[in-house]
Amino acid sequence: GVDCSEGIFPIEKYYLATYETTNIETEQWPPNPGEMPLENISWQDALIFCSDLSLAFPGYSFTLPSEAEWEYAAKFNPGGMVNATYPWGEILDIYHANYGNAEAGVIGVGSYAYTCHFGLYDMAGNAFEWVMDGYSEEFNPGSATSIDENYKMIRGGGYWSNPEDVRTISREFLPVSASIAGVGFRVKMTMDGEI
Repeated sequence: GVDCSEGIFPIEKYYLATYETTNIETEQWPPNPGEMPLENISWQDALIFCSDLSLAFPGYSFTLPSEAEWEYAAKFNPGGMVNATYPWGEILDIYHANYGNAEAGVIGVGSYAYTCHFGLYDMAGNAFEWVMDGYSEEFNPGSATSIDENYKMIRGGGYWSNPEDVRTISREFLPVSASIAGVGFRVKMTMDGEI
């Protein structure tokens, strides 16, 4: 994982997995490049996976990132505080991400060389990523503005998304029980006792 906690959002120290969660057992975590991202997983089941990881690795806590944590990691450059349109900058084409049905579905994590400034792969395209936040009409970091906790936000876009929907500010939502192709998650980790 990568320390993504320097920044302007009111968030504590956290780490995000370098890759989207893949089809591996919790004991085999973390994911490796080329493994297929876990998809067709509900928000509820993603949390169960995170809970299982926490049990498998004592001293660490795993969960989904908040919407603010996900967006900060996707769009900011800690050196220059760039508010990037896409995780790597301002240019998007088929060499940067799996989007626009360029592929028939998800592909192995880390298949594209372009990462966000923190070195995280596939923050745009490939598989949408669940976050902790309930549905809200507007993104407001640091405030609890959820309208409906039965729906959770997904970020990053998927393999079928158009260019506008893989931008770092793009937001979608689904029911917590939805299991849909191209929807997965990325693990957030904190060390127990660390703030």
